[in-house]
Amino acid sequence: MAGLGSILGATFSSTSSSSPGKEGKDWQNKLYWYPNAAHTDNEDMYMFEQGQEDLFFRQCMYNLSEEKIKSMIFYKTPLAPEHFGKLIMVPLGVGWTYKLCHLYVVAETDFGKFFCFAKSCESIEVYCSGNEENIHASQDQTPDGEGARMIPVLGKLTVIERSTRARARGNRASVADIVKWIFNTRQLVLGYNTADRNCKDFAVDLWNFFTPENEHVSPSYMPFLGETHF
Repeated sequence: MAGLGSILGATFSSTSSSSPGKEGKDWQNKLYWYPNAAHTDNEDMYMFEQGQEDLFFRQCMYNLSEEKIKSMIFYKTPLAPEHFGKLIMVPLGVGWTYKLCHLYVVAETDFGKFFCFAKSCESIEVYCSGNEENIHASQDQTPDGEGARMIPVLGKLTVIERSTRARARGNRASVADIVKWIFNTRQLVLGYNTADRNCKDFAVDLWNFFTPENEHVSPSYMPFLGETHF
């Protein structure tokens, strides 16, 4: 979630540093790897812990060093209603609903694959697909049913920034470089909380590490901003 806790204090106390993730689980200290984003059941997912970078690359069916990044896009999608817990929208404050979002980064490679890098309140997640729609479906949190009546209309999938200049050590970045960054910066053991270790912080840190300074992104801290803010 995009950092409302840091603005509104205890408003989001129902999702603290020990926040339950999917199916009520806590932060797992793991990277979840989905080699085919069209299949996201547990049997189609591989789990890795901090220190298992070499194991990840040995078991990966793709040569990620050869997957050079042609473009990267920083995405925003509306937050799922279950993240609000017992939050009442009135105390949230008028003008702040643009903050209720999930953020993630998608990299398209020269080979026509799409890789998604995201943080949930349970794990770091990496997805791959030849179909970009499968990538966005894996991150879609669009409110519906009962949840839609709990919150105002928050918008749809939004592009925050684009880059065709992803670099690592002065050269074109590869998907392997991003995976190595995840392990080297110990993202798997940083935990999760809504104030300063959420999807926003992960996506911003990743994006700003691999893109030139004039394409960097940063959160906004003013009310009444548009959909391209977070």
